[in-house]
Amino acid sequence: MSAKPREPALVHLSIWFYRLLVRIYPSAFRQQYGELMVQVFRDSCLQTNASLSPMGLMRLWGRTLLDTILSVIEQYSNRGAVMTKSSWIQLSGWLMAAGSDLFVVSWLASTRPEYNEFNALSWPIDRILNAAVVPMMVIAALFIAAGILGLSARFGKQAGGLGKAGLMISLAGTAAALVGMIGMSISDSSPWWESLVLGMTALFVGLIPFDIRCIQRKLFSRWNSLPLLTSTFWLVMFVGSSLLSSMTTNAVVIPEFLIAVCLIAAFGGVGLLGYRLQADTGNSHSEPA
Repeated sequence: MSAKPREPALVHLSIWFYRLLVRIYPSAFRQQYGELMVQVFRDSCLQTNASLSPMGLMRLWGRTLLDTILSVIEQYSNRGAVMTKSSWIQLSGWLMAAGSDLFVVSWLASTRPEYNEFNALSWPIDRILNAAVVPMMVIAALFIAAGILGLSARFGKQAGGLGKAGLMISLAGTAAALVGMIGMSISDSSPWWESLVLGMTALFVGLIPFDIRCIQRKLFSRWNSLPLLTSTFWLVMFVGSSLLSSMTTNAVVIPEFLIAVCLIAAFGGVGLLGYRLQADTGNSHSEPA
């Protein structure tokens, strides 16, 4: 009898994260369908990996995240709890705010050295922080994706084609960043780093056309320029440094302090955007979803 072939490392890690994702479903649904869902996802991962397409797993994770968020909402609604469209959008706003904060915390954790009892700069808590970076980033990305879906549900009609296209770019960027986060837990090199950075850049670039509609049509009761201001910090830091590097022979090194300021400002803005979403939705008329 031949031994069962070992799963590729990235596939194995994807399945491990998907098992964590399945845990957000209601317990009764999870007990009945959880293992079947994991098996279907495993088969999809193996099939995608066999195709040798570098974008295959990225697209698979993008579809999986969207399907999971929508189906979780449906399952909790089917349990008998009354969930209106308004209450879902409010929840997505809080998730977006929490996800932004969690991403900042995970980034700060990633700056800590690997735990070593003989290193004076290493603290005992670093043992926990080192292991928690990727899970925190993954949860943060999922929460931010939920917030983007909430923005689309709340303002999709008013934002028009331009605004909705921007939000879809942001959503796709969040999915790409998530794949990069997972890949970097295996190998801190190409293409995972590029997937993370370019995905995050797409997240903020997508907010720009949405902000144009916010300013033109006063979609929020206040802070309509917030998405544009939020995007500026990220784009100045990463796109600006890339342009400077391309124009000089030496790579441009951004001071760590400036990176921290821009990153905290950018994701702080995303958090405020989530807060504004839930606040304005709470003051509006709600309809059943």
